[in-house]
Amino acid sequence: MYLKDEKPMWSWSVSPKPFNTVVVDDTSAQMTEEESRMSEERPGPLAWVTDVYENLDYYLGTKEGRRKLEEIGREEAERLSEEIAKVHKPQRDIIWMSKWCTRCRYFREFRGRYYCDRHGMRLVKPFYGRPIWVAVAGTEGEASHYVLADVDWDSKWKIVEDYIVERAMEIINRGRPYYCYEPKKG
Repeated sequence: MYLKDEKPMWSWSVSPKPFNTVVVDDTSAQMTEEESRMSEERPGPLAWVTDVYENLDYYLGTKEGRRKLEEIGREEAERLSEEIAKVHKPQRDIIWMSKWCTRCRYFREFRGRYYCDRHGMRLVKPFYGRPIWVAVAGTEGEASHYVLADVDWDSKWKIVEDYIVERAMEIINRGRPYYCYEPKKG
């Protein structure tokens, strides 16, 4: 956040360079000689893009180049996975919904979804939670393996009749309410 009259020290602009790289435009401060030397010694995370673009014949025309490009791709995928893991906080906190949950004072329904206000978690009926898989391409372009990308808690993972779902809700926790159960008042 900036104050009303304060301007940011750096501004971003997109240049017509290869792969739509982002260029930092220094409008208010000049880099010192030491800072410029350090930035030349330590390339940015996307320095490999420029290298590949400048030496395209080597990377695509030779076996050694293709091997190096494959290694660069693996390293970049690992770096991105680590960055995403730092930022992304998965929200998979769910409680399997039992028949007692609908009678509990902490039960809440909002837009077709069920929640437990005591634990701050989503309640999910049995047989719901369809996994969403993503195919990861191998060296020749075909799918080499699959990775779980997310879980769709709104759809069933098997085609099951509703009476079976209701029966499964009855036998969750051996048919007894969870320890946190408090009946609705009134």
